[in-house]
Amino acid sequence: MKRVLFASVAMIASMTAGLALADSSKPGWPPVPMNGGNAAYIDQIGDLNSNAQTQYGKANLSDNWQKGSRNAVVTYQDGTLNRAFVNQNGDRNYANQLQDGTANLAKVDQSDAGNTAYQKQFGIDNDASVVQSGFDGHFGWGMNAGNFASQYQDGVMNEAKIAQKGMVNTAYQTQMSNGNLAIANQTGVANYSTQTQR
Repeated sequence: MKRVLFASVAMIASMTAGLALADSSKPGWPPVPMNGGNAAYIDQIGDLNSNAQTQYGKANLSDNWQKGSRNAVVTYQDGTLNRAFVNQNGDRNYANQLQDGTANLAKVDQSDAGNTAYQKQFGIDNDASVVQSGFDGHFGWGMNAGNFASQYQDGVMNEAKIAQKGMVNTAYQTQMSNGNLAIANQTGVANYSTQTQR
């Protein structure tokens, strides 16, 4: 069983860069799954928006981008080689993603304060990442207060990463089985983090 806890101030920048989501300037992005796979894209700008996506099969792709306040994303994928992205920029955003399969990828990128992110994965060699970051305050800790992130992985050779910048943030990561990697980074004050590997 592998137990890894890593913390570095530089991790915020590196994970944020690694979590870059949809870039409309790149041709062919986001890629459309081939061989009968499904694809779903949702862009929302405004207040009180919500969306839910459900995909069955394999080689599916889900892409979300929201700008505003009190937005919500719920994504469910069942199969193999699924990918899901969520990028929210606003206040009190909510993201919940569930993947059941092998080699799935789920990412959440949230800005401002009071965001909530849940990710749950079942299978082998999954990768889950959450970055919650706000705007720098007087002390350089950011005005990103009161965020919550929870990730659960059941399987082997999974990787979970959470990076939070600000104050009064909470992060939970739980991994079941062997050979898993968990990384948590929190920059600021009054933050709480717990990681469990069994």
